[in-house]
Amino acid sequence: IAERHFTRLYPSEGGHRLFLVDTPPGSEERVKAVLGEKFEAAGLNAVRSVDRLKEFYVVESAYLGMFLVLGGLGLLLGSAGMGVLVLRNVMERRSELALLQAVGYSKAEASRVVMAEHRFLLAAGLITGTAASALALVPSLSRPEMQVPYVLLGSFLAGTALLSLLWIRLATALALRAPLLPALRQE
Repeated sequence: IAERHFTRLYPSEGGHRLFLVDTPPGSEERVKAVLGEKFEAAGLNAVRSVDRLKEFYVVESAYLGMFLVLGGLGLLLGSAGMGVLVLRNVMERRSELALLQAVGYSKAEASRVVMAEHRFLLAAGLITGTAASALALVPSLSRPEMQVPYVLLGSFLAGTALLSLLWIRLATALALRAPLLPALRQE
């Protein structure tokens, strides 16, 4: 960038902080040593461009890793929300479950029906979400230097599935704990 354009756009920046030096291949260390000796008093710190970019990449990777962990924790916490929704759904359908009980289904069989419905919804949601995420990652996965933490992603997915199954079971057990026949009388 031309200096006059730079000072026009960034007037608060005084002096030069960065110089790019093009060196012949193989002479980087020699040029670095010469520049270090000549400009030591000015505080010159010669760094190869590749090394500087690697430093930036470390910071970028740290942020991406942090967002991955926070996203995974949000996913696990979201499974608790699923438990609340299952509880509400089952509470609203108590009259239907009472009808099942009136025609001969036991509470355990009614519980299995409710659990099967919600397990299907859970599986459909996990498959859809995983497929959408994988599709979004296709451009990044085509780069050879891209390293995907498959173990961590699989752990989050398995943890979400297990916690969701636990919440479904707890919500179903809580909703079916009370007698269902009064709900049938209200219907």
